[in-house]
Amino acid sequence: MRKLRYIYWVLFLVLGATVSAQLPAEQNNKAGFRKSAYGGIILHTQGLGLNLYFSKFKTADTKKLFSFDILSMKHSKEVKSFGVIDENAKGFVYGKLNSLYILRFGYGRKKILHEKLREQAVEISFVWTAGPSFGMAKPVYLEVFNIVGEIIQVERYDPEKHDLSNIFGRGPASRGFSEIKFYPGAFLKIAVVFEYSGYRSGIKAIEVGGVLDAYSRRIPIMTNTQNNFLYPSLYINLLFGKKYF
Repeated sequence: MRKLRYIYWVLFLVLGATVSAQLPAEQNNKAGFRKSAYGGIILHTQGLGLNLYFSKFKTADTKKLFSFDILSMKHSKEVKSFGVIDENAKGFVYGKLNSLYILRFGYGRKKILHEKLREQAVEISFVWTAGPSFGMAKPVYLEVFNIVGEIIQVERYDPEKHDLSNIFGRGPASRGFSEIKFYPGAFLKIAVVFEYSGYRSGIKAIEVGGVLDAYSRRIPIMTNTQNNFLYPSLYINLLFGKKYF
C-alpha cells in the first residue's frame, strides 16, 4: 500500500508538471501579474510626443487602460523660412501665429489577439482609447529688427507688423506660455500593439495606429490659410515599462 501511495504521488507530480508546461506563456509564465505601467515616445505624422499607460486585467485576455499623452501638432502648411542671410539667424515658420500642443486623457481597452506561447515570442493586442483632448495654442514670438533696423528685439508675431524684411529669426521657445489658450475637444485612438519583451515582468512594445482629435472650433495656427478643428494622424509609439502583481 505504501508503494502504491508513492506511485500515486509521483503520477500526480508528473501530471502537474506536464499540464503546467503545456499552459501558454500568458498563464504559465505571467500568472499573478494584474497591473502594468508603461510609456514611451510617440512619432506621428504631424509631430512628436510622450505618453503613459496604466492597465489592469478585466478578464483573462482583456485589460482596462488609462492613458495620458502630450504632443506637438503641426499645421500641414508649415514651411521653415529664413528672414535674413545670417549664420546666427534661427529658422522660423512664416505666418505661424501659434504653436499647438495637445493633452489627451484616455480610457479604453486592450484585447489580446495572440498571446505568447514562449518567452521570446510576440504578443499581439488590439487597443482603443478615447476621452477629452485639450488643444493648447501658445503664441509664437520672433526676433525682429526695430524701426531703425539696427536693434533686434523679441516680439509676438503680428502679420500686420512683421514680414520677411524685418524678421531676424525664431524667438525663445520659453516665451508665450503665460498666454496659452485652451481649446477643449475629444479624441479616439485605435491601434495594434506588438509586445516582444523576453523578460517576465518587463514590457517592450511597438504600438501602431491612428488618432482623431476633434475640437468645437478651429484653432488658429497659421495666418492666411484654413485652420482646422479636426486633426487626424497616424503614429508609431515605442513603449517600455513593467508589470506588477
